[in-house]
Amino acid sequence: MNKRRQKNPRHALGILARTALLSWLVAIVTLAVFIAVVVPGQRSAFLQNLASKAHGVAASLQDIAAGAAISEDYSTIVDHCTKILAEDESIDYLVLTRQDGFSLIHDRSGWRSEDLSGPWTPSERVANGTIRRMEMVGAEVYHYSRPFDYSGIQWGWIHVGLSLRTYSANVQGLYHRTSIAVVLCLLLGLLVSILYARQLTRPIMRLREAVLALADGDLSVRASVSSRDEVGELGASFNQMTESLLQRDTILQSVRFAARQFLSSDDWRTVMPEVLSHLGTAADVSRLYVFRNHETPRDGLLTSQRYEWVADHATPEIDNPLLQDLSFERSGLSRWVPIFQDGHPLLGSCKDFPAEEWEFLKLQGIQSVALVPIHVSARWWGLLGVDECRRERTWSDAEITALRAAAHTLGAAVERADARRALVLAKEAAEAGSEAKSQFLANMSHEIRTPITGVMGMLHLLQRTDLDEKQNRYVSNAVTAAGTLLTVIGDVLDFSKIEAGRLELDELTFSVPDLLDAAVRVSAERAEARNIELTYRLDGDVPRELREIRIDCGRSW
Repeated sequence: MNKRRQKNPRHALGILARTALLSWLVAIVTLAVFIAVVVPGQRSAFLQNLASKAHGVAASLQDIAAGAAISEDYSTIVDHCTKILAEDESIDYLVLTRQDGFSLIHDRSGWRSEDLSGPWTPSERVANGTIRRMEMVGAEVYHYSRPFDYSGIQWGWIHVGLSLRTYSANVQGLYHRTSIAVVLCLLLGLLVSILYARQLTRPIMRLREAVLALADGDLSVRASVSSRDEVGELGASFNQMTESLLQRDTILQSVRFAARQFLSSDDWRTVMPEVLSHLGTAADVSRLYVFRNHETPRDGLLTSQRYEWVADHATPEIDNPLLQDLSFERSGLSRWVPIFQDGHPLLGSCKDFPAEEWEFLKLQGIQSVALVPIHVSARWWGLLGVDECRRERTWSDAEITALRAAAHTLGAAVERADARRALVLAKEAAEAGSEAKSQFLANMSHEIRTPITGVMGMLHLLQRTDLDEKQNRYVSNAVTAAGTLLTVIGDVLDFSKIEAGRLELDELTFSVPDLLDAAVRVSAERAEARNIELTYRLDGDVPRELREIRIDCGRSW
């Protein structure tokens, strides 16, 4: 398995699980907030029902209590309270308390009168109700107290005690229903979160698979994302990126093809049509061309289109006279010169160029253009340009990088061809110089050998005349010296044969005593002039004859 596809143990939860968990947590928080708001509200509503009921009972007692307060006949109150208790089992007690504490108490055991104080006679005469434990019934009840005033007289209080059985049942039912609803909502929320997360992350996972395939080197992969949100925009950007990478890879393959062609050819110009065809097809452009710069004393820097490849939908411009001997300054393109000299490309939609430049490009039907300078030996040599005539086109960084690589490859090929041409010229010049030198040496050696041979001939003739011993010795020394000089001149001729590669070796026998005698006789005259006597002695162990390897110069004397 590819290492990039292995799971990272530090990220055990994938994006699907994390998205589902986050959505579920949002649902839980929302549900908790809902419960925190609704449940207390329901409890408050139940208490409001108790308060409303207690208020109604107290109001009905108030009318009867008013008559009892006048006549002090409490039998009517007793009868009425007994009837209320009999009809409504949710009422635990009814108590009427005067200001002095005298109270009429009615509960399930009957009625009685007692003196009560404390909570039965509050200091503030304000109606209120609350849940509290009452010792009268030995349980918690909803205790409601209402002040009873009659004719401006603070007569006392009416107390109503309501059973909490219904309230507790309602609250427990609320909790039970809420618990069931919470569980169902949690389960449903988890299911919906998983489905939502799966729906949300499906395009992301497809995009992830496409990215992994791209990382494995598959430039043909595309992200199948059709959503109209940020993920869809990301998928479209990914597809655009892979298109650019594929385009760059295709162009780089063409650049490699061009490099092989240039290296395998002695002259880059012979392979330019095939190279431009590969590059133009790979770049999917309308035209691909090469301009070369040149200068004249009158017009200065000029450029001319030398090579062009044209797609089927475009028209050729190689024969356009405007593109031959083109002056940047006169054509309104002087802004381009420093840009190209610094090695920077020039690209974009033609309508974004300055007006004068746009007019020049529009004549060739160009919508978008990319121009990359070609440098040879750090000198601006020319341009590699591409035209798009079908539509406006945005050149990606990958495409520009590939085109710059192509321009660099072409520049290297031109530089290599120039260097090879310079080497050939230098080699030819060196060979011509060597040949002239060899010829000179050969001529000079022959020219010098001729008079020396004549001198030696005269000396031999002189030796045949009547000479005394001293004269004969002088003539013999002169003959020996002339022979030595002739040998040196022959060696000079041998050097010319070495350079021409025409050496021949001979194996010869020479006499050691004769060699030594000749060497002494050559220097004897000068030694004698200085009163020096030269002699030599040959030991008996020294061979009288030796063999040597000599260069056969083909000379004779």
